[in-house]
Amino acid sequence: MLSMSVTNAAKFDSFISWTEMPLVKFAEAGLVVLLTLHLTGGLRLLALEFLPWRDWQKSVVALACGLSLIIGLVFLLNGT
Repeated sequence: MLSMSVTNAAKFDSFISWTEMPLVKFAEAGLVVLLTLHLTGGLRLLALEFLPWRDWQKSVVALACGLSLIIGLVFLLNGT
């Protein structure tokens, strides 16, 4: 996109207008949610590998999943 903005401004403007569509915004928000879930899952896996497991950690994992969903929703609301 950076090279397109420098070489062909009209094509870049048409692409930017395409990204304003609600379906594209929804897909971006879904991608952010999936990436944050992937990140929290990876951190959970690292914690399982290197730290002793405790019962309260189940609540922390559920909280992290909820937080990931909230981050994606905030991203979606911020884009509109």
